[in-house]
Amino acid sequence: DRWRSHCFTWNKQTGECDVRILVVGPNGLLGTAVVRTILAESDTTVLAAGRTFLADDAGYEQWDATKASAWKQLAEEKRWQADVVVNCAALTHVDRCETERRAAWVTNVELTESILNYARKADAHVIQISTDNIFDGIDGPYGIENRPEPKNYYGRTKLAAENACNASPVPTAILRTMWLYATTPDQRTTYSTWVRDTLAAGGTVKIAEDERGNPTTVEDLAYDIMNIAEKRRTGTLHGVGNERMSRMEWAEIICEVWELDKSRMTGITSADLGRPAARPLDSGLINAESGRADRAVYSTTIAAEKQAQTLLERSSQTERAK
Repeated sequence: DRWRSHCFTWNKQTGECDVRILVVGPNGLLGTAVVRTILAESDTTVLAAGRTFLADDAGYEQWDATKASAWKQLAEEKRWQADVVVNCAALTHVDRCETERRAAWVTNVELTESILNYARKADAHVIQISTDNIFDGIDGPYGIENRPEPKNYYGRTKLAAENACNASPVPTAILRTMWLYATTPDQRTTYSTWVRDTLAAGGTVKIAEDERGNPTTVEDLAYDIMNIAEKRRTGTLHGVGNERMSRMEWAEIICEVWELDKSRMTGITSADLGRPAARPLDSGLINAESGRADRAVYSTTIAAEKQAQTLLERSSQTERAK
């Protein structure tokens, strides 16, 4: 009911919601949360475009999202025409982007260009997900007025995607975010689950304590995306958790909530990890710079970890009851 009461355009003759949202990258961490949120909170029609498939209420079709010609054809088929496109698809593994640059460019830039061409033909609004990695991480946190200076190839590809959006006539909202994790128990591994599961199993973890940023739940970000879709916001926006902290501080919150042994954590520098790609160290994004009054929807980190704990306990109880 949070969205049904006011969110999207209703057809007065049929009594149905007229808005159709295409989620690109529906199987990823964020894409899964966006699809789940739309289906749970509205009567909006959801279309999904994965790398090798298209899906709607009627079923699945095979396709290749990396082909620009496929997107051109998609825009001409009424079944797959959308009013809003949310691009959650990206190669976000920072080190892989550094070593597999062609793959990173295809997914992060060329796919975005294909989506923009589709949106232009379908007369759709685009929400493009971007990242704090477009900044150098020397003097964070960053507002929308700060000049991008990426220090790794992942950041360069995401900045190139932003530039493509800004150069396009398509109405687009660029939503930058960072340090995503989920509170639901059925999601892939994130920093939060890695720390929690490793320590719970009696292992040790090395934490790059010189990295700072905003932990952000995909559930909160999905609601923010819904707000942007509803209001057809355009321009550059920031959507992150309201707290900025070091990775060690985040790990300590995880230990506190899950009652784990902090002595099994060792603080090191990011450089000590010897990764192929440099990280923006003193990073973080400022929600207030977007000028949005709805930024308070983002959870505190401790509240999100407690929510994750509650949901995991419920899931375990359900499994035991089967």
